[in-house]
Amino acid sequence: MARNFPKLPSFSNVSASNTATLELPIGRTYDKLHVNYAGVTLAQMKNIRLEVNGKSILEFADGQALQDYNKYYGRNSVAGVLDFHFKRDEMKTLQEARAFGLGTLNVEGAPQIANVTLRIEIDAAAAAPVLEAFAIQSNPSPIGFITKVKNFPVALNAGTTEVDKIPRPNTARIAAIHVKTAATVTAIEVELDSMKIYELPKTLAEKVQVDHGRAPQGGLISQDFILEGDMLQALAMQGIQDFRIRVLSDDAAPAVIVVEYFDGLAGI
Repeated sequence: MARNFPKLPSFSNVSASNTATLELPIGRTYDKLHVNYAGVTLAQMKNIRLEVNGKSILEFADGQALQDYNKYYGRNSVAGVLDFHFKRDEMKTLQEARAFGLGTLNVEGAPQIANVTLRIEIDAAAAAPVLEAFAIQSNPSPIGFITKVKNFPVALNAGTTEVDKIPRPNTARIAAIHVKTAATVTAIEVELDSMKIYELPKTLAEKVQVDHGRAPQGGLISQDFILEGDMLQALAMQGIQDFRIRVLSDDAAPAVIVVEYFDGLAGI
């Protein structure tokens, strides 16, 4: 069956100081979700959440954070459109790319989907916000392995800051870790069960990422484990006893550790 490109139902509560809410129709598989916006800036669209059955699966501090995340993966970003990519086009095979589509078909033996909701808090300073949503949908399928984006705020010290409280559910793999901060970060180390698996300094890490088609963003320092487009290269958390990162920074500043998980709905 060919893909569909429908306009979605209207958002509710689209006004300054409110949370705009969109209820997505269920049944088909969502490859992409595009939100046209006007009368509001990226920074004024805050605490963006995509929820399934009331459970947050995608979290972004604001529209700018979402756009920077998309740009890192080389996804086309234009003014006036907010993009949510469920299908992972950076995977090497179409089968793997499609595997991450957000299926919403209810079948026996799979998680039952009652609702899929997008929430966007609109800042009080927004002039005259307008939001309009469209989707790219493929054949109906149940929800399966999906991308989850989770945020964990931390305070960076000048020198080395160790973060060892990142959740590591047995059902999940970690595809990438992004540190969003205004601090001058020189390197990030990743350690798995006392073994250092990532020690590249920032400048070299970004060179390697560009070699693989990524586009590193200012203020977003990434450790990417799926550079070759192979979902099995994401770090499996099953059986892992200890997982931690160390951020080497020239100065102190707040930061958000943005973790990309590959997981089922029942996981993190």
